[in-house]
Amino acid sequence: MILINTNRSMKILVTIFIFFGFYFGSYAQTDNLQPHTGIFTVLNIQGSYYPKLKRILFDSLSYNTDLRIIVMPSFSPEYLISLDSKNGKTYLTYRIAKQEISSFPETKNNQIKFNQQRIQIDTSIANKIHDFFLFAVAKARSGFGPEQLDGTSYVFITSKNGYDLIAGETWSPKTEKLSGLVTITEWLIDCCKTGEIKNKDKMLSLITDLTLKFKKS
Repeated sequence: MILINTNRSMKILVTIFIFFGFYFGSYAQTDNLQPHTGIFTVLNIQGSYYPKLKRILFDSLSYNTDLRIIVMPSFSPEYLISLDSKNGKTYLTYRIAKQEISSFPETKNNQIKFNQQRIQIDTSIANKIHDFFLFAVAKARSGFGPEQLDGTSYVFITSKNGYDLIAGETWSPKTEKLSGLVTITEWLIDCCKTGEIKNKDKMLSLITDLTLKFKKS
């Protein structure tokens, strides 16, 4: 009997559809994020992957967030970075699953744990980060980028007071603007790991430059 890992199969199937979408829609390429709804409403093609991912990595995090970035590599554990305000303070949280969520048996998914690191971040810096990602996600446009069969999917979730959460996604970006989002994501993760906001001026300058580039799109 051949056993098929449903979640991994769904993950691969989604990737294949993205690939063929790129092939047949190459004239609709975009340098912006693409709108994303999978985290909020699950389609049949996505099976139980997103609910399981949220159940594990979103545990104890509030639904409303200033910024949440979910990173889903093809063949390694999923992780996230979350920027959340509470009682006048803002915290940056990094979580990475101890095992690849998509490949873990459904019957044992409650056993998956994550490693976590968290730091408090200056509110003024947090606001600049939040405002930038809010702007970038709001500029999301339908289209196809340079997807591959293997790579990493990034989903950026953010909100503004009085509005619901919105999300944009990209797959292993190569363009300057979208690669910049990944650079900032990696910087935030590094800040959590080291316990300090490193290279602050350099990264805030990058945010300013990227904001101007997104405004032109």
